[in-house]
Amino acid sequence: MILRVPVILIMVMVTLSCGGGDSTNETTPAKSHQLNSVPDHVIRAPSAVIELLLIGNSHSAVNDFPIIIEKLIATGTNKSVNVFNTSESAYLADRSRSSGNTYELVHSRDWTHVVLQAQRYSTSGSRTYPTTAAQEWVALLKKRNAIPIMYPEHPRLNNTEEGYRIFELHSTIARSAEACVAPIGPVWDLALQWYPEMALYQDDGNHFSHLGAFLSALVFYQIVTEQPVDELPVIDGLSVDKSTQLQLKQVVADSLAIYPPCEYL
Repeated sequence: MILRVPVILIMVMVTLSCGGGDSTNETTPAKSHQLNSVPDHVIRAPSAVIELLLIGNSHSAVNDFPIIIEKLIATGTNKSVNVFNTSESAYLADRSRSSGNTYELVHSRDWTHVVLQAQRYSTSGSRTYPTTAAQEWVALLKKRNAIPIMYPEHPRLNNTEEGYRIFELHSTIARSAEACVAPIGPVWDLALQWYPEMALYQDDGNHFSHLGAFLSALVFYQIVTEQPVDELPVIDGLSVDKSTQLQLKQVVADSLAIYPPCEYL
């Protein structure tokens, strides 16, 4: 699993200049990324009909994000499902496509879907970063018969332009590499417009709260299952009340109708 400690948010795009300087999408110091083996819990897990791997950082891990996705898919499909996320954080470009932990993890199971959240971008839009690594990861996953899904992060709190800009960056990658792309930015923009009172963020104004994790998980539910999210039944045990579940499912359904995730696949 991904921790909040070593976080280099890896999305591919232009960097924004904040406070007189340009910074990348990095929230915590870097650490050693290459582990020596695939985690035991991944190896031991029995095979499932849907096998989903999240490659990213804290934005793919906090507030039980993988667990929420797994519960949504299992409930909506009545199929067996495994959802795992990488045990370390790094930009996609810093993960070896020929060796190392992420490479071994990709080859450890017959993944049906793999989410790529780790592309480098800047927080200002003033610089561009190479997207070669993301495209190479997509090519590798397609050789493994997995469906690649680009995962642009949601916008930071009170940043009204970042979400769509980062989504456009990842759409460019998805278009050139022929992958799916989750329209997280447009979904969050609409949710914040319709329901500004909802607490979608943690106190840092960057990571999602439990409710924000539920919102983003709904996006991946429809992409992976190819079933309308607004037909997903209300689920108990998620600490999200019925009314809020219905409201956010409608946000996602409306957004995905405008931004079809897999039109480039």
